[in-house]
Amino acid sequence: DPQGAPADDALERATLDVVRRSGFASQPAVISFSRSALAACRALAPEIPRGLLAYRVDEETLVAAARGLDCALILPEKGMLSPALVSRAVDAGLDVATWIVDDPEELDPLAPLGVVGVGSNHPGPLLFDLLAVPVRLTGSPAGLLLGVLALNVASVVGIAVVAARR
Repeated sequence: DPQGAPADDALERATLDVVRRSGFASQPAVISFSRSALAACRALAPEIPRGLLAYRVDEETLVAAARGLDCALILPEKGMLSPALVSRAVDAGLDVATWIVDDPEELDPLAPLGVVGVGSNHPGPLLFDLLAVPVRLTGSPAGLLLGVLALNVASVVGIAVVAARR
């Protein structure tokens, strides 16, 4: 329902209930291609961040739609990403994440763009690639512990940055 047609909000209510019961209501973001689903989530739980997924939508429309829905972030498909889109989004007060990144080599070009996250069907290879660096640097399995610690610290810092921007 990308065009925002009216929808029954039962699914949104159930999803938001699970998020609230988890105790992590300020950490996840409810993401959808459906503008009507995001509008329902905004009405039902304005405190829970929302993100608009997009595929083959022009930059101006995407940013305007996300702002109109009071989204915290946009999630354009990785082929849509450009410095201009990221700049436009950030200027509008939006964070940028992307999808679908399944290959570790796809991460490198995304870092300079300033994306705050990636969606993946297979996060295992991405995590393995990230954790392999500290193991190689230390030359021991202790590097794995250092890598996990670094990822957790980076996650907490990232969450704090996003929360502070809202």
